[in-house]
Amino acid sequence: MKIALKKDMAKERVIAREQLDNHFAMRIRTAIGPKGELYAVKYAAALAVSNGHASPLITSPAEADAVIQKNHEMQNRLASIEADRQAIQAEIDSARTAREIEAILERIASEGTL
Repeated sequence: MKIALKKDMAKERVIAREQLDNHFAMRIRTAIGPKGELYAVKYAAALAVSNGHASPLITSPAEADAVIQKNHEMQNRLASIEADRQAIQAEIDSARTAREIEAILERIASEGTL
């Protein structure tokens, strides 16, 4: 009788998701950039200026519009990254074997996504 050992798929998925999340965290940080926190505050200030409030960070409605536009561009980049992450996560979640999960991660690594 041959004994077949099966890996704990729940554990394998958790490990794969952690690898995926770590990789995408780097992509997200890159998309946000080193001044992301400042830009988040400037975006809030730009929205306030657009609604008629004053802000020492945003000096004109034109500057507010420019900041809002740049933020929307960043949100589009982040949305694309998140869509990629969720698609790969769904593949991991639907994999039936540990080997399928390994193949997903190998494929992504060879594509330069992971």
